[in-house]
Amino acid sequence: ASILYFLCEYNGEKENCQESLDIVLEIFEKMKKNNFVFSHPTEGLIFYDLLYDIPRVYDKMGETEKGIAFIKKNKKIFCGNNTFDCLNIEMLKKVGIQFYLFNDYENALEITNLILSRSDEYLLSVGGKISDKREAYYRYGLIHMKWGQFDEAIEGFSKGLALLKDERPVEYYWLAAFYSRLGLVHYFIRDYANASHYFLAALSNNQHVPKN
Repeated sequence: ASILYFLCEYNGEKENCQESLDIVLEIFEKMKKNNFVFSHPTEGLIFYDLLYDIPRVYDKMGETEKGIAFIKKNKKIFCGNNTFDCLNIEMLKKVGIQFYLFNDYENALEITNLILSRSDEYLLSVGGKISDKREAYYRYGLIHMKWGQFDEAIEGFSKGLALLKDERPVEYYWLAAFYSRLGLVHYFIRDYANASHYFLAALSNNQHVPKN
């Protein structure tokens, strides 16, 4: 199914998308009939890939709502307790991105808060990175900004920016992104002095971002 998914994702051919979807849904149903009992660790990896790929194929076919419905319907399957708290950092990121892209901000925020609740020591011990929290803070800020909750948005963007200042090499792309969002939030609350400050900082950092 992975080759078919590649064709669907990058060529946009609906025939390939449908074929890929039919295959992954068939595999998923077989696993479901077996109560998701896996005889080998690789089957578990395939299972999580399916949970990730099925909504993406639906989205590529223009049936985003079905992708969201699939994730929500099978939420209890992820961890067995109707939450996502058992997922590792990579799966949390994948699922959270899907919710955010599908404009399901409530569930996206739930995932984001789970990532932020993990200690730095835990992230490093399971092969994650402190920068995983950077992206979570960015999404936290975006969600609250979309909801008009500007104090929370500023908090998220500011905490993410604080993490960035300690990173080496310097992540100019992300610095520009955080500064620009802080500028936008302050513009929305009519704090034009700070908005100007952050926009200028974004422009300054953006000059160092590779153009390719």
